Amino acid sequence: MRTDSKIQNGSVKIMNYQDYQLKKIFNFKLIGIGFIFLIDYNIGAVDILPDWIGLVLILLGIGKTAYINSNFGSAAKYIKIWLAVAVIKSILTAIEIAYSVFNDSDMLLFAVLFGLVDLFFSFIVFGNIIAACDMFLNIDNQFDNLRKLTYIYPILKIFFAVKFILTVLSQLPLLLSEMTYDYLSVKYNIFFTLEIAKNIITPPCFIASTLFGLFAASLVAPFFNSVSKSETLCEIIKDEVNHLFLNDRFFMLKRSFDHAFGFFMVGIAFFVDFEFDRINLLPDFVIYICLLFGLKILSVFERRLNYIGKDKSRKSLKVFIFFGLLISLAAYIFTTVYRSEYLELAVALDTIFIFRILASVFYILSVALFFIIAVRFFENIKKIREYHYGFSQIYLKTYVKKDEVKNKNKLLLILLGITSAAKISSLFIGDIDSLEIGVYKFFIAVILIAFVVFAVRYLYKVKHDIYDFYK
Repeated sequence: MRTDSKIQNGSVKIMNYQDYQLKKIFNFKLIGIGFIFLIDYNIGAVDILPDWIGLVLILLGIGKTAYINSNFGSAAKYIKIWLAVAVIKSILTAIEIAYSVFNDSDMLLFAVLFGLVDLFFSFIVFGNIIAACDMFLNIDNQFDNLRKLTYIYPILKIFFAVKFILTVLSQLPLLLSEMTYDYLSVKYNIFFTLEIAKNIITPPCFIASTLFGLFAASLVAPFFNSVSKSETLCEIIKDEVNHLFLNDRFFMLKRSFDHAFGFFMVGIAFFVDFEFDRINLLPDFVIYICLLFGLKILSVFERRLNYIGKDKSRKSLKVFIFFGLLISLAAYIFTTVYRSEYLELAVALDTIFIFRILASVFYILSVALFFIIAVRFFENIKKIREYHYGFSQIYLKTYVKKDEVKNKNKLLLILLGITSAAKISSLFIGDIDSLEIGVYKFFIAVILIAFVVFAVRYLYKVKHDIYDFYK
């Protein structure tokens, strides 16, 4: 039985790691269930079982085995990218259904691009999953399941290739011109149009793809269900995962920092404004949510390994972030409300004016508070880096000169000042549409994107500086 002790507030706490729940580590059944969602079940343009749900299930099915097997690790990495693409695909589909903003050439382009992406990632992801299963089955001597692998993977490759071909084939009528439809109408004495041609070709393509997918699922789902039933294999995986999570301190540091800095980088990306139909799709308040999650992960990691004691600056930073979240959320709500078409149609000018004043006040406060939070946040990140360098003044003097530190701090303040000013100025021109204002908005967007790139690059460098120090 593995145990570990942790000194906290003068007392020793003994943690029994045999109580680590198996369901939190992995569940191979979910891989088979997730594959079912990758089959297209279309009603018109809507896939009633979206791919992104299946990818989430597969990722949960792999679970923490990604840390002890390179193939599962590679599969999990590519699934996350594939998941982002699948979410974008679902969003674009929803926008098209609601607003019909894309023309025929756009739809053909999307079908081909997303089809190629699905084909590329499906081959890589399931290739790695099958390779990982092959290794684990050899360890567990599951010879019957090993035999099934020899024909399951080829069927999977054929299915995804056929799915891509049929998806593209269903969009081929978009390539034909009106003259071609006129010629076909005369030749076959049947009135042909784009819609008629699509109605003829699309249903058989989707039906064939779905039937082939169900056939593949009838092999894949039972296979992963069978693999998951082995108690010996479960105990082997559980033991390896527990050993890694509880004994390898560099692994724990890397994993915690990957998650925490991942939240920081995603959060900062929401500093850029991206409006659609007068609604900001990248609301600022998400920044503070991501920062809170990232800092929470770092705090848990530091307490677990007894790295850092009470940090008053970290606590005050969290308080600032919490108030920034509330103010930014209020600014977003008031801005969305005063731009609402319902108020415009009701000609509620007084109500619109009041909400606009409130939105402006809260927005300016939120940007000002972001300036303070950003300064404190980057100072805290610098403290984290210095701590992991061991607080060695000799090392720090050789690693980075004092003048360089001062120059970087000045550069950060200047960048924050410029981006904050750009953010505030965007508030007053947000509802004005003209060529000159459009150019100005473009330059504001460039400034915000440049700041985001700088911040993300800085965080990425800090994280890898700490990794390199321990290596």
